[in-house]
Amino acid sequence: MNYQIGLSLKILSLSLLLSGQNALATDTENGTVEVTVNASITIDEITQMNFGSFFMTGNIQSGGETEGGGAIGIVRQENDSAWLQLNWDGTVTPNDGTTAKAAVLAGGSSVGVFNISLAAFNTTVKISATEVLDVDSTAGVQPVTGPGPNLHVLNFTDLEIDTDGLDTAQNDITDVDGDSQTVVGTTDGGGLLTIRTIGRLYSTDLTADNLPYDTGAYLGGYTLNISY
Repeated sequence: MNYQIGLSLKILSLSLLLSGQNALATDTENGTVEVTVNASITIDEITQMNFGSFFMTGNIQSGGETEGGGAIGIVRQENDSAWLQLNWDGTVTPNDGTTAKAAVLAGGSSVGVFNISLAAFNTTVKISATEVLDVDSTAGVQPVTGPGPNLHVLNFTDLEIDTDGLDTAQNDITDVDGDSQTVVGTTDGGGLLTIRTIGRLYSTDLTADNLPYDTGAYLGGYTLNISY
């Protein structure tokens, strides 16, 4: 009798224990997901491209000379113009044309320098410009205009872009990515990339044969387009 009673008590205790486990309280809480998308890239001009000081005469009109223009499929179109070549070391090399003359005077020349920031980390960036020297395109030409009243003009073209600091152009001369007039570079682990630029200036026809270019500052520009 005592044995049977003891057994019944044990079974009852186990039943109460199981019933208590099924009665635990429950609750819910919603989690939050957040991400910031930055679709912009910042580019700042650190150093202006500068060809320094020079002396130059224009092309003669009576001789029917052809002005230098943008390279076609990387082939320079020097034609009859005199021209100035800005080099990667910041120096400028003058070259005479058929009749036009060019000579470098005092220094002051400099390679163009731009900083790209706030870009994606360790990512390929595309840099394009219509003036870029490219295998399957004609490089665009931008006027560089002198002071009044004559407003003499030089032609800026054949833009080259260095993205790795090795003083060599990363121009898309093999068109490996299918994008003409495009240069590629890679940002570092902080989303930064420094690019450097050089180019050429060609003489143009002035209002009289063998006329020297006016003294003063000549200003022009070019546009870099940055994208992923």
